[in-house]
Amino acid sequence: MQTYKNHIEKILFFILFYVTILQSDQVQYNLLKNSGFELGSSGWDSYGSAVSISTESHTGSKAISFHTGGTGQTTDLLPNIEEIDGNEKYILSGYYKHIGTVEGMWAGVEYFDSDWNTIGEDSMEINLSSSYKKFELLFSPPAGTNYIGFWAWSDAPAGGTTLMDDIKLYPKTFTPSTCILLQNGDFEKNLDGWSLYSSQTLKVDNGYESSKAVQLLEGGMDQTVTLFNNTNDSYQFSGWYKTNGTPSGTWAGLGFYDQNNDLLYEKIIELEPSTSYKKFVLNENATTSVRYIQVWFWSEAGSDNGKIILDKLSLTPSSCLDYVAPSTLPPKGMSVKNSPLFVVLGFDDNTVSDGINWAINLFENKKNHDNSKALASFYMNTAGLDSFIEDTPSNLLTAMQALKDTDHEIGNHTYDHHQGLNESQIIALNNSQWNKSITDCETKLKNPVGVSQSSITGFRSPYLLYNPNTLNVLKTKNYLYDCSIEEGYAEQFNGKNFRWPYQLNEGSPGHNESWYANPENPNAITIGAVEGLWELPVYVLMVPKDSECKKYGITKGLWNRIKEKMPYLNGHKITSFDYNLWHLAELNKEEVLGILKYNLDLRLEGNRAPMTFGAHTQYYVGNWSQYAPNATTIQMQEAISEFIEYALSKPEVRVTTGDNVIKWCQNPTPLPQN
Repeated sequence: MQTYKNHIEKILFFILFYVTILQSDQVQYNLLKNSGFELGSSGWDSYGSAVSISTESHTGSKAISFHTGGTGQTTDLLPNIEEIDGNEKYILSGYYKHIGTVEGMWAGVEYFDSDWNTIGEDSMEINLSSSYKKFELLFSPPAGTNYIGFWAWSDAPAGGTTLMDDIKLYPKTFTPSTCILLQNGDFEKNLDGWSLYSSQTLKVDNGYESSKAVQLLEGGMDQTVTLFNNTNDSYQFSGWYKTNGTPSGTWAGLGFYDQNNDLLYEKIIELEPSTSYKKFVLNENATTSVRYIQVWFWSEAGSDNGKIILDKLSLTPSSCLDYVAPSTLPPKGMSVKNSPLFVVLGFDDNTVSDGINWAINLFENKKNHDNSKALASFYMNTAGLDSFIEDTPSNLLTAMQALKDTDHEIGNHTYDHHQGLNESQIIALNNSQWNKSITDCETKLKNPVGVSQSSITGFRSPYLLYNPNTLNVLKTKNYLYDCSIEEGYAEQFNGKNFRWPYQLNEGSPGHNESWYANPENPNAITIGAVEGLWELPVYVLMVPKDSECKKYGITKGLWNRIKEKMPYLNGHKITSFDYNLWHLAELNKEEVLGILKYNLDLRLEGNRAPMTFGAHTQYYVGNWSQYAPNATTIQMQEAISEFIEYALSKPEVRVTTGDNVIKWCQNPTPLPQN
């Protein structure tokens, strides 16, 4: 039984190019020129055989073609280069396919010091493929690296051809995943990342609580990961499997390899037949000599062609077993049907005492179906306790103390909402400045309001503007979660498939998809990993189409009316804040209430990701309704009150606080079954 591939030593051809050292907060970019070969072979050289340009491209109109030999590129040296210190991470990726017989293909990088002496290398063997397939090598140049050499090489003595396209080499601005080590462990993205030993290994439907899984009949598959932390840690390889028929035998294994790809030791278990999904777990320690870990499966069909189906495979260090990665599924294996639909009303600012008192009364005696109290989160500014802003400090203090004596959550929204700063200034704030604005708010909440420090666990950034320093300060100050990052504007989200709350160990995909990360945004920022800190997203609201308006008491043409006021919006989506609905879109009561009901119903039809809605208590009292041209104060109050009643009428819904949602995600418990 083959459980791992042999490492084949070959003479490697390479070309050298210079790498500009980037700081971790700079934007990723491709260091290769003409990476899609749309300019022909310009910038690329050949080694061992001539290269040519093919029209069988992955994207665009051209790709590079070669036989036995390699190809590469030389770039000009750039000035002001600093030596790599060993902490930088890079990605080499591209697409390839083979025509005819190719015996083997490899790609890699070699590291050189300032005198062009070789000080290390990383490489990978690339699986043969008759259709375009992606390869990716994640690597960390050792300290002292000044130059990096890239090479690609194929052996085709019988005349086979290798095609390559869309080759990229770029700094990885986010810390490589320390918790989710396997690529495509749920097989939702075909079989990328896995090496297959047999054509009878196929992607199939009906995964474990997802749409896809992988099926082994006769043969197996593997995947190898690189460890960047050479520490003595324990690793857990786990997943779910079930069998059809009776396989003669199915095995799962873990192989531990040194820097020379020599096998140090391995652990193997046999998977017992099971007609329903069952979990397997392998645990093993990795010594400091381990550089690579390989996971593998092997199955033998038996006389009745028995099959095994695998899904949700993961390889995780013991220190990360509680990590919840971004996912459209509920956390820690909880099924959708057993998960509550959480609704979180998050009130920002809270600068007027009458507004705070209105919100307290709004929730008085309201309960969820499990008899728990209906609750909300209040993200507070506290500058109004020192001087008159929108209310007298004494009135505001009395209202805040009344709020403190309820079970509602009190969170942090900074001391003064960054009064006087514009967008560019806010996203440029450093650690010290963020720390002061957050700490000053805490200080006032503790004294004179009387809120305990330990109970302040959630934070929302003013204007939803943040930068990496914001999140790092929250982590340092032991906050449980942030709720500043918008989710859902990416095209694939439709209100039924938003991501559940997740931890920021690998950064935020919601941020990466947002305008705040868009290179066209002059104030674009990059955020990295903040291990352990949770994100409760600010989910966008879906706007009903004309065919759905009548059901929710809305006059047709709602989206067109919104677009007239906010022409930059797309995809029937709008930011989930009352300011955007009442003021920017100029909606009336029926439209706001209908949008909220519609979004709750979408979640009940879909994956039950929490529904968050940002509001401001001060908008619902006094004369703020002058900024809502199509609704009175009473109508605005009624829209929120009637939505809460609608939500509480659903047995699956829990109207609660942001911190309660995160605590459930840490330790999910199923809904009671009727």
